[in-house]
Amino acid sequence: MPRSTFLALFRYSVTLLTTLFLLGTPNEANEPYTPETPLAFADSWRWHELEPLNEYQLMYGAETLEGDLCFTSTNGLVFYDGYDCTLAPYPSKGEDFRPYQIFSSQNGRLYLYTSIGLYSFKDGDWILEKAFEDSPSGINPVMVRSALGVEVLSLPDGFYRIVGRDIILIPEIQEAATEITFDSLNRLWLKVPYENKFVRYQFDANSVSRPIEKKNTFIYTHEDAFPHIIGSPLVDSPVALSWKHSVDAYQFNNELEKWSPENFKDIPGNKQHTTGFHINSSEVALLSKTGLVVMRGNEFTSIEYPEFNVPTNLPFTLVRRNGNIVLGGYGEKIYEIEYANAGYDSYQGLHFQCEDADGALWFVSVGGEIVQNNPLEDLWTKHTHNVIDTPLTIFKSTDGTIWAAGSHRGIAAVCYYDGENWIRNQHPELRSFISHLSCIQTAYGDILFGSGDDEAYADPKGLVLYRKTGDIYDSSIISPPTVPSRPVGLAEIEPNRFWAGGVGLTEFRLDENSTSSSVSPFGNELWIDHLTSDGNGGLWLAIWDRGFFHYDGTNFKNIEAPSSISSNQVIYAHADRLNSGNVWVATNKGISHFNGEHWFPDALPKEIRFSREGGTIRQSNDGALWINIARRDWYFRRTLKFNLTKKMHEGFRTIRYLPDTEAPIARIHPQETQSTSPANIFMQWSGSDKWSKTRSEDLMYSFRTDGGKWSPFGTSTNTVVLDVPAGSHTFEVRSMDTDGNISHTPAIATFSVVPPTWQSPWFIAMMIAIIVTIILLIALLVRQRIQHIIQMDEFKLQFFTNISHELRTPLTVILGPLESQLAKLPRHWDKRPLELAYRNAKKTLNLINQILDFRHAETSTLELYPSHSDIIYIANETINLIRPLADAQSQTLEFEHSAQEHYTWIDSEKFERVLNNLISNAIKYTPEAGRIHISLSITEKAAENIATIVVKDNGCGIPTGKIDSIFEVFYRAGNGPRNKVRGSGIGLAYTKHIVEAFGGSISVESPITKIDGEDRGAAFTVRIPLRSTPPDHAKRAVPTEIPEEASEPEANERPLVLLSEDDQDILEFLEGELSEEYEVITTKDGDEALAAASARIPDLIVTDVMMPGLDGRELCRQLKSNSSTSHIPIIMLTALKSDRHELEGLDSGADDFLSKPVRPPILKKRIHNQLESRQKLRELFQSQKQAAKIEPKTVATNALDEKFLSKALHTVEVHLENPLFDVEFFASEMSMSRMSLYRKFKAITGESPSAYIRSIRMKIASELLLEGEHNITEIAFKVGFSDLSYFSTTFKKHFSKSPREFVKGAKAASNSG
Repeated sequence: MPRSTFLALFRYSVTLLTTLFLLGTPNEANEPYTPETPLAFADSWRWHELEPLNEYQLMYGAETLEGDLCFTSTNGLVFYDGYDCTLAPYPSKGEDFRPYQIFSSQNGRLYLYTSIGLYSFKDGDWILEKAFEDSPSGINPVMVRSALGVEVLSLPDGFYRIVGRDIILIPEIQEAATEITFDSLNRLWLKVPYENKFVRYQFDANSVSRPIEKKNTFIYTHEDAFPHIIGSPLVDSPVALSWKHSVDAYQFNNELEKWSPENFKDIPGNKQHTTGFHINSSEVALLSKTGLVVMRGNEFTSIEYPEFNVPTNLPFTLVRRNGNIVLGGYGEKIYEIEYANAGYDSYQGLHFQCEDADGALWFVSVGGEIVQNNPLEDLWTKHTHNVIDTPLTIFKSTDGTIWAAGSHRGIAAVCYYDGENWIRNQHPELRSFISHLSCIQTAYGDILFGSGDDEAYADPKGLVLYRKTGDIYDSSIISPPTVPSRPVGLAEIEPNRFWAGGVGLTEFRLDENSTSSSVSPFGNELWIDHLTSDGNGGLWLAIWDRGFFHYDGTNFKNIEAPSSISSNQVIYAHADRLNSGNVWVATNKGISHFNGEHWFPDALPKEIRFSREGGTIRQSNDGALWINIARRDWYFRRTLKFNLTKKMHEGFRTIRYLPDTEAPIARIHPQETQSTSPANIFMQWSGSDKWSKTRSEDLMYSFRTDGGKWSPFGTSTNTVVLDVPAGSHTFEVRSMDTDGNISHTPAIATFSVVPPTWQSPWFIAMMIAIIVTIILLIALLVRQRIQHIIQMDEFKLQFFTNISHELRTPLTVILGPLESQLAKLPRHWDKRPLELAYRNAKKTLNLINQILDFRHAETSTLELYPSHSDIIYIANETINLIRPLADAQSQTLEFEHSAQEHYTWIDSEKFERVLNNLISNAIKYTPEAGRIHISLSITEKAAENIATIVVKDNGCGIPTGKIDSIFEVFYRAGNGPRNKVRGSGIGLAYTKHIVEAFGGSISVESPITKIDGEDRGAAFTVRIPLRSTPPDHAKRAVPTEIPEEASEPEANERPLVLLSEDDQDILEFLEGELSEEYEVITTKDGDEALAAASARIPDLIVTDVMMPGLDGRELCRQLKSNSSTSHIPIIMLTALKSDRHELEGLDSGADDFLSKPVRPPILKKRIHNQLESRQKLRELFQSQKQAAKIEPKTVATNALDEKFLSKALHTVEVHLENPLFDVEFFASEMSMSRMSLYRKFKAITGESPSAYIRSIRMKIASELLLEGEHNITEIAFKVGFSDLSYFSTTFKKHFSKSPREFVKGAKAASNSG
C-alpha cells in the first residue's frame, strides 16, 4: 500500500474515533478568565497635545455641560470646543484681580473664584455673585460637587451651596477651609488653614444638603507639613500629601478611622508632591516637580521625562465626563490622555483574533490559551477541553465555525468549534506547526492552512484543506509541487487562483496534477514577509527592506517611504474588511494607511510599531483595528516547554483602535483682499482636528480657486495662485485627518484683483473713443472718394432711368391706340405697318421696363413672389414665344428637358425673364442659320432639388479676357465690326441679380467649339435651387397686369406715422428717431393733424394731449368717430402723469398712453406693438376668408370699423355677378372716394378692394368648376367676367392652371384617391 494512502486512512480513522468519543463525552466546563489591562497613563500613544491651547498661559480648567473645555488664563476665560479657542475677557482688569479656580455648575453657569469675589458667567454675561472683603490666596479646590449632585462653595465668609441660580449659606459649617473635597460616602473633607488638621462632615445620604455629622482628624507631626487633600466622589478614602520631601503621603483608613502611610511607603521618584487627583475608582495620580506617579492597587508607575512631557509648573488636572484626563500647567503644553476607551483600548497578554456571529470576541493568550469574551456581559472564558495546546491564530469561517491553528504536542494541528464542542486534528505531514499567517477560506468555502515549519531538512510540507460534508469537515493534504512547501501568507485574487509568500512569490491552483510557479520579479532569492488580497482582484505584498508592493492584475507598483508609508521595513498588510480599497500597513516605524485615494504614512502613533514577524492586524465587526504585538520567537514555539519570559509577556499585547469619524476644519490666514492685475496671490492656511486627534503637522489639505477642480491632498500649508485675472475671486481649502475624514465645509476667502490703469474702463473707453474718431475720419475720407466713384456710375444709370420715366408715358399712349386699331381693322386689310409700329413700340417699352426693374434691383432688395408652377411648362412657353425671332434669322432653336413636368415654388415671371434674356442674347450674337441649344435638367438631392439651365450657341463667342466683365452694368464685349449688335448692356447684369435672388449662380464658358478654324460659341449655365414648400419669407404672388388695380396707389414700403406736437424741438427729435423705421409726416396742432389724417390715412398717429386749438383728446374723438379714420391706432403723449388724465385719454378712444419725457425705445416698442396687433387682425381676416366664414366683429377694433366691414362684405356679395362691379363701383356703393376705400379696406383686411373682389370671384369659380354643372363660359359670367379670355388669364394667374387644367387635375386626383 502506498504511504500516502496509508496516511489518509490513518487520519480518517483518527478523526472518526475522535468524533465518536466527543459525541459520547459531555463537554467539560470552560474556565473563567481575567484579562490584564495595562495602565493607560503609561501608554504614550494615548497622549495627544491640544495644540490650539498652546498660545495661552492657562491655570485651571473645567468642562462645560456642552462638553467644551474652559480654562482660566491671564487675560480671560479660554473656551475650547475641540477645534478653535475663544477668549472671554474678565469683568475686571484691576491690579488686585487674580483668577483662581473655575467651576462648571449643573445650572449651566461657570463660577470663577477670584481674589476680589465670586463671579458667574454664561453666554458672555458676567455677574458678581459675591464680593470678598479679604483677598484669599492659592488655587486649591474650593468648589466641589458630590456624587449626589450637591454643589458646595468654600468662600472667605463661609460655606455655601448652589441651588438653581441661588447661592445659599450653610450655617452648620463654621470652619474656614483652604481645600475641600467630597468622597464616595457623601462626606465633605475640609483642610483647616495653617494646621495639619482635616474636618469631615457627613452629609445625608438622601442628598439633603445639611451636614449631619462632624469629625476632626489629625495628620502629620511636623508643624510645617502643609498637607493637601485629594479626594473624589468615585472613592471612599481620600489621600493627603505634602510638598515636603521628607513627609510621606497618607491615605485614610475607614476601618481604623485614621490616616495611614502604609500604601505609599514604596512610592518611587520624587516625593515632593504638589498636587494629585483620582483618575478613577482604582487609580490615583500624584504630581511632583519632576513627574507623575500613578498608583493602582499596590503598584506604582512613574510617568516622567523624557518619555512623557509631564507639566510641572503649577500643574492642574481635569477629569472629563467621558473619563479622559486633561493635564496641563501654567505656560506649558496641555495634553488629553484617552482613558475613555472610545478610540483606544488595550489588553496585556492577549492577541485579538476574530469576532463571531454573536458578537463574541476571540483571543489567544500569551500562554497559549483560547479566550472568549462576551462584551455585553463582560464575561471572559478560557476554553480548555479538546483544544490544541499551542494555538497561534484563530479565525471564523463564513458558516460561523471558529478555527484555531498552530500545534499540539509538537505536531501541526487544527481544532474547530461548532458552538458546543471543539474537534481537534493533527497533521504530521505539515511537521511541527501551522503558520499564523497562512489561514484562508477559499471562494468555494474550503479552509486552507499552510505549514509554518522552518526546518530545512524536513520533507516537503504544504497545505491541509478542510472541506465540509454535511455537518462534518473532512481534511486532505496538498503537497508540493502543487503548492509551495512553506507558504507565508495566502491570498486568492480570483476563484482557484492563489498566491503565497515566503521564499519568493508563488502562484498555484488546487487542481489535480497542477504545479505551483514562481512569479517574476520576485524570485526564490527574495523573502515575502506577508501578502493579502483586497477583494477587488488586487494583491498587496510586504517585503522587509524592499517596501510595499501593489499588484493590479497586470503590473506591480512599489509604494515607497516616506511619502506613502512610514518605512520600507514592511512586516504585515491588512485589507480593511468594511471599507473596500482600504489597506493598513505595519512597519518597524509605525502603522500606515491607504484609504483608496491617499496614503497616510503615520496613521497611528509612532509608538505602535512591529518588529519583523512580530505581530498581526485584525479587525472586529465595528471597524476597529486590533494591533497584535509580540516577539518573533512566540510565533515559532513548538511545544508547551517553551520558556515564556517576563520580557516576552510584557511585550505581548493587543491594542484596539477605532478610527475617528469627526472631520477636521481648515482656516485661511488673513491676506490682502485686493491686488492689481496681473496678480500672483499668496495664500496660507492651517487646520485642526477635533480634540487634536490628528496633529496639525499630519493633516493634509486640498484647495481650489473660483470653484474649480480640487488639488490633490498634500501637507503643504501655502500656495501661490499665479496669473489671477481681474475680478472677484474665491479661494477654498479643506483638510483631511489621518482617518480620512474630510472637512464638511471648506474654509473660504474672497479677494479681488483690479485691472491696471490701461485696463480700467475709463481708460479703455477713452482709447476706444480716440480710435473710433480716427476710424471715422479715415472712413469719411474713404467714403468721399468712394462716393465720387459711385457718382460717375450712377450718373449713367440715373440718366437712363430719368429718360425711361419720361418715355414710358408717351409709349403707353402710343401702344394703347395701336392695339385698339389692330383689333378693329378687318382681316383683309394690310396691318403690317401698324404691327411693325406696335412691335417696335412694345420692344422699346420692354427695354424701358427692364431698365426700371434693374434700377429697382440696384437700389433695393429684389423681392420674389413665388407660386407653385411647372418650370418645364414655363420654359417651353418662354421658348415658344421667342422662337419667331430665331425663325426670322433661320436659326435652329432646340429645347431639351429631362422631365415632362416639375412643379416647384418659384417666381415664374422672373424665371421667364432669366430665360428670355439668355435666349435673346444668344439669338442676337448668333449668325443666320446658326444653332442655339437650351437644356433644362433637374438634379434631386436630399436637402433640395437643383434646376440647371444651359444656353449654348455657335455665335461669335466672348473674348477670353473679357468673360469676367460681362456681368457688369453697361459692359459689352467687343465683337468685331462684322458682329456689331445693338444692346443696352444691362440684360446680363439684371439676369445675374435675379439668379442670385433665387439663391442660385450663373456662369459662362467661351469659346466652346471651332468653326472653320475659328473659336466660336458661348455657353451660359444657370443653377437655381428648387423648393417643394413655400419659403417662410415668401411674398404672396401678385399679378403683373390687373386692369382693376391699374389706378390703385402703390403700397408704402414702410408704415406711415403721423406726428402731432406743438413743441418744435420735441417734434424734430421724435421725427429723427422714427424716420429710420417709418415714413413720418408732422403737424403742429390738432387741426393740421385732423386734415392730414383724413387726407393721408396714416398707419398710426402719435399726438400730444395739450395743443393749441384742437387738443389731443378732441382730435382722438373726431378721428375715432369718422368711418374713414376710425381704424387708425392712436398713441397719446402727455406731461400729465396722473391716473385721471390717463383715463380721460383712454376714454377718448386712444389705443395707448405714454408719459413725457418720452423714451424713444419705449415709443418705438409701443408703435411696433400697435402695428403688429393690426397685422394679426389682418391675418385673422385672411384665415377666415379661406374658411369662407368672415366674422367682422373679430377683425374690427371698434364698432364703427365692424359696421364698415359688414357693409363692404355685403356689397361684394350682392354685386359679385355684375361685370361692371369694380373698385369705382365699390367706392360709390360705400359712399366713399376710391382712395379712401382703398386705404380703409387695406388697413383693416390687409389686401386691396380689387384683390379681395378677384379672390372671391376665383374662389367661387373654382367651386363651380368642381361641381361640373356649368361650362366655363357660364361660370365666367356668374362670377362677373364678360370676357372669357380675360377670365381664363385671371384664373390661370390665380391658380397657376387654366380652368381646363384645373378640372383635369381635380378629376385625376379624385380617381387616384
